[in-house]
Amino acid sequence: REPVGKIPFPIFRVAYSDHSSWDMAWLRIDYNGNGFDAFVTDANLGRARVSHKVSSLPEPEKWTHFALTWDETKGIRFYLDGKLVGQKDTTAVFYAGLDQFGPHSRIISPYQVQSLYNFQRGGDIDEICIYDRMLPAEKIALLAEGKLVTGLKPLTRDLNDSTARDEWLLRYGWNRPGDVPPYLSGSTTTVRKVEIHDVYDIKQWFWKGTDGIRETT
Repeated sequence: REPVGKIPFPIFRVAYSDHSSWDMAWLRIDYNGNGFDAFVTDANLGRARVSHKVSSLPEPEKWTHFALTWDETKGIRFYLDGKLVGQKDTTAVFYAGLDQFGPHSRIISPYQVQSLYNFQRGGDIDEICIYDRMLPAEKIALLAEGKLVTGLKPLTRDLNDSTARDEWLLRYGWNRPGDVPPYLSGSTTTVRKVEIHDVYDIKQWFWKGTDGIRETT
């Protein structure tokens, strides 16, 4: 095992199942040369990002435990060896179709997986755990100790709860009082998707290349 240096490299990626960004990255955990970065991406391509600078670089003979949690009503939390080292409080639409996930690569996506250029740094992974909710800090601490998380009840949502209701309204665009869609008074209505050859876009071969957002590189 070779010790890490100042050259950044990705640690873990989660990809969209379909997207217009070239690497389709929805989630990333990276080593940045001085510590670690982590982010998840919302529906408007904004990234809730946290960074943590370490006092000493990770040793090649020592395991490091990472945990990244997110919730659309709370934001994200980043844990290192069971301890909270970064958080960003926000409300956003993180809901998305996800596909590939894996370590260390330049791109992990439905259309390719590759590690060209300087993205060839590898590493060992002992275990990957995925949960359907944001785990509390005490559960993350158990995972970092190699213990199982037990006692989780089925995840439910109740629209009578204001937090769950606001999340649903934001996700589907009903979160602005008084700004309702226009009434369709005609007896019939035709809705047509704008296909890729009907507009000009530098990424027209992507399905979402007509999203009108130049920043979707």
